[in-house]
Amino acid sequence: MLEFKLAAIMPRSESKTKQSTIYLFNRQQSLLLPLELPESVIQQLIQTIKIDKIQPHICVVIKRVVNLLKAQFECVILQDFINELFYSYIRLMDDKKNTYDFRLKVSDAILMAFGLNIPILVTEKVLKNNAYKITKELLEQFI
Repeated sequence: MLEFKLAAIMPRSESKTKQSTIYLFNRQQSLLLPLELPESVIQQLIQTIKIDKIQPHICVVIKRVVNLLKAQFECVILQDFINELFYSYIRLMDDKKNTYDFRLKVSDAILMAFGLNIPILVTEKVLKNNAYKITKELLEQFI
């Protein structure tokens, strides 16, 4: 699996479904992974990035509860893409190094990753049909 970071958030003004696209980027492989998310999730993501210090976000509260249980969040995993649907999980590790994966909607998983400051890992299976290799030639095509 490869780790991705948030590269950009792009609103889609022509979208009738009120969706926007976030772009995750892996620097080592120069891979760009677009994810379409509801506009409401994008707004929550922006708020999480901007004001997580002002008011406790739900992610902070959940992190405190998990810490009380002597566990910690490890990562978010984008595991699969079937029938236009991402299958995503959040991974917890307890104090005995046991791991537990909990399935989440991709929008909730992305929010949790940014709210908890944990890595987003993407499997090769997801990358194969959803990511774009950023090359000089590709960039020149659009300039």
